[in-house]
Parts: sequence; C-alpha cells; structure tokens
Amino acid sequence: MQPTLPPLVASRSEVPLADAHNRLMLFYQASLNAYAGYRDEWARDMELLMRVEPDNPYYRWFVSSSEH
Repeated sequence: MQPTLPPLVASRSEVPLADAHNRLMLFYQASLNAYAGYRDEWARDMELLMRVEPDNPYYRWFVSSSEH
C-alpha cells in the first residue's frame, strides 16, 4: 500500500480563483465607497486594483469614466 497524503500535499498549488475573487471583492468595496460618497477611499481602492490588474477593460472603464 502506497501512502497517498505525501504526494497529494506535495502537488498542492494556489487556488486559481482566489486572486480573482480578492480583486473582485476590492472592486465591490470601491463601488460601495463611491455610492457612499467616499471619493478618497474609492480612489485608493481603484488605484490598488489598477496596479494589480491594469488590463482589465471593465475596471478601466470605471476609472476612465470617473475622470470626466
């Protein structure tokens, strides 16, 4: 009988959706800040979000539409 747990633990990796989930939660928090009128907090959250995901067209649309 071959042990299963050691190879299973050795093959672990990051959950692929964890980072995407965290970025989406940051976007939702930024949205709540915008709705509440907390512009500084919104700007801080969106700046961080754009640093980690600068090519996301959805996030870029929100940032560019806020500059007008």
